[in-house]
Amino acid sequence: MEFRTVTEPLKGLQGLVGYGSPLLLAGSCFSDNIGAELASELYDVCVNPFGPLYNPLSVLGAFRRLAERRPVSRDELFCHEDKWRHWDFHTRRSAAGADETLALMNGAIADGAETLRKASAIFITLGTTVCYVLAENGNTVANCHKQPGGLFDLRRLSLAETATALKETVETIRGVNTAARIVFTVSPLRYLGGGVRENTLIKSTLHLAIDETAAAYPDTIYFPAYEIMMDDLRDYRF
Repeated sequence: MEFRTVTEPLKGLQGLVGYGSPLLLAGSCFSDNIGAELASELYDVCVNPFGPLYNPLSVLGAFRRLAERRPVSRDELFCHEDKWRHWDFHTRRSAAGADETLALMNGAIADGAETLRKASAIFITLGTTVCYVLAENGNTVANCHKQPGGLFDLRRLSLAETATALKETVETIRGVNTAARIVFTVSPLRYLGGGVRENTLIKSTLHLAIDETAAAYPDTIYFPAYEIMMDDLRDYRF
C-alpha cells in the first residue's frame, strides 16, 4: 500500500540552484521561509527586498521599481504609530525616523536591483488574488499597516487581470535579465477570510494564470510547492 501522495520531480530543474549563482526570491512569506533555508546553507540569495508580497499587482510593482532602480522619496512615506511606512513595503523596512526608513528601503532596493540583474534564477511565490486598494486614488497596496478599513476598497483580480500582471512581471524581468530562469510557486497558506470556497477560487486563479504565463515564455516554469504541501506533507491519514 502506498502511504504517500508522491509528487514526481519535474524535468528541467537540474542545476537551477547552485553555489556562486545569485538567486532572488520575492512574494509571500513562503519565499521568506525558503529563502532563509537557502541563506542558512550559504547560497547567494536576496530575499523579499520589499518584505512579503502576496498579490500579483504588488509583485509587479516591486519588480518594476527594481528594474528602474527607482528609489523611495520622502513624500511617499507616512507616519503611523511612531514609525515611518510605505504602502509597498512591509513594516520590517520601517523605522522611527524618516531618514532611517528611507535608508532601509533604498538599501533594499539597491540590493534587489543588483541581484535582479545577476540572478540565475528568480523565484516568485504568489499567495492571493485579493487586493487592497486605496480608496482615494485606486492604488494597490502591498501592506495595509493596520490602517482603518475605510481607507481601502477590496477587490479580487480576475483570471485575465492575474495573467496580465504575471506576464508583465516576466517582461519587466526580461528587460534587465534575459538569462535568469523564472520559477513561479503558489503559497500553500490558506486564505480563509472569505471562506473555504473563496480560498479555492483564489488558488485556482493563480494556478491557471501561472500556467498561461509559463506556456507563453521560455525558461518560465512552475514548481509544485503547493501540491507537495497540500497533497503529500498535509496527508490527513497520518
